[in-house]
This record gives sequence, structure tokens and C-alpha cells, in this order.
Amino acid sequence: MSAIEYSLIFLSILIGYVVTVAMVGWGKLIKHYDFNKFSLNYLLWSLILFLYLLFIWFWTFSYHLGYLNSYFWFTLIMVRPLLIYFSFEVLIPENHESNLEEHFLKVRKKFFLILTILWSYEIFLTLLQGHSLNTSRGMIYFANIPISVSFILTKNKTYISAATIISFLIMVIFVCELLVSQYYGIH
Repeated sequence: MSAIEYSLIFLSILIGYVVTVAMVGWGKLIKHYDFNKFSLNYLLWSLILFLYLLFIWFWTFSYHLGYLNSYFWFTLIMVRPLLIYFSFEVLIPENHESNLEEHFLKVRKKFFLILTILWSYEIFLTLLQGHSLNTSRGMIYFANIPISVSFILTKNKTYISAATIISFLIMVIFVCELLVSQYYGIH
């Protein structure tokens, strides 16, 4: 077994666990659904994280397998799913009886601090790999850093909801662009 294959197994287990954590959170949301406890912010941010995790998985397995041949790069790449895992752990309430919007507002500073670290780390990693930030990936990072910082600083619920929708639309545009580029073979 090569170093790349060995690394991919470990990375797949970690990403699979993060997907499981996300699915458990959504399962609780569905199983204990109560309109009065529902949170669009919670749902959209969990979808943003999930879509981004899928991108990381796709990106790792499709384009940069050579990076996993080095312990240095393997360690750097492992940080990304770990940050997403920590984000999900903060976002998902322990008690299914929780009001999801109240929980979201209560944990928003910690959650968005982790996301600010994630987006900043992605810029660092992209530049370290010699890639341009003048791409749709760069757009995600540069758009979400100020949004994440603003979530830490504000308590305005209207702003939080609007910025959440904007972040979700950015992620949808990114996913659509990725799908189109893959379909037409554009890299």
C-alpha cells in the first residue's frame, strides 16, 4: 500500500465521520421537528458546511493526490475536515429539545470564529500550494471571512439572516460552477 492510499483511507474515515455528525444533526432536526424551534440559519449553515466538505473530498481525491505523499501536506490537508468537524460540533445542540435559532445565536461567536479560521486557513493553503485566489474558491474565502467576523460582532437577527442567505447563495453558485466546469472538462 502506497503512502497516498494509506493517507486516503485515514482522510476518508475522518470525512466520513464528519458526514455522520452532520447527518445525526439533520436527523434530530427531522425527528424532533417543531416549527417553533426551527432555524433557517442553522439549516443553511449546516448545508454550507456539508457542501464545502464535499468539495474538500472531491478536491483532495480528484486533483491533488500527490500532496498526500508527504506527511507535511497530509497534515495540512487534515486540518480542513477537522475545522469543519469542530464547526458541526458547535452548531449541533446537545439537547434535541433546544430551540435551534436560540442555540445558533448562543454559539454564533464560537462557530464563526472557527469558520473565520477555516476560511483564513484555506487562503493560506491555497497560496502555499501555488494556486491563484482569483477563482470561485477565492471568492468563497474572501466573501465569507468578513461575513464570519461580522457574525461574531453583531447581534442583529435581520443582518444574521440576510448574511446567512448570501453565504448560502455564494456556496450554491460555487457548487454550480464546479459542476459545470467538471461537466465541460474545464479546470
